Amino acid sequence: MLTLTTLSYARSCVWFRCSVALVPWSMCIHMACGMLVKRSQRVNKQDETFYNVAGVTVLNTTSMEMEFMQYISGPFGTSKFMIRKDPMSARYYSLSTNVTNKAAAVHNYGARNNLVLAVSEDLLTWRVCQQKALLTDDTGLSDLDSARYTGFEYPDFAFSGGDIVATIRTAYRGAVSSGSSNRITFLRVRGYAAQCA
Repeated sequence: MLTLTTLSYARSCVWFRCSVALVPWSMCIHMACGMLVKRSQRVNKQDETFYNVAGVTVLNTTSMEMEFMQYISGPFGTSKFMIRKDPMSARYYSLSTNVTNKAAAVHNYGARNNLVLAVSEDLLTWRVCQQKALLTDDTGLSDLDSARYTGFEYPDFAFSGGDIVATIRTAYRGAVSSGSSNRITFLRVRGYAAQCA
């Protein structure tokens, strides 16, 4: 079980853009962009050989340091994502930006313009729940400009009965870059469990 000391340390992990999943073995899942792997090693970007990847660290309860465990594949672009455990099913859900094949085709591995819902039983194996993204750019911009100027990032969400309610920092129609939000978007995902069946 996590102690207050552990919780305090895990919270400090958020500084490295980490989604902290409070599980008995104290796992922390990082986006690969700018992820602290060990004190001296950083992964600074995602590219054609390494995208939609996150790093997993675990808390060593003896040393109270986060230690690298492994990389995992999933819809984990270069924007912070959120993971929560469903109290009804004990499955893990994530709202995250998925780098699409279209974005990868124009070498835009930092694209944040495709927000998806994903599910995992164990935090290590992830799958996108539905064929269609929850939020995607509909401005008519080219794929390259869409990735430059549209972003659905830093989502946070809660379970509300059979739905997920979320807020998303959004760069859309007039934002100076995909990382410079000019809106906050509210989203309700109805029947999330059925979408991930």
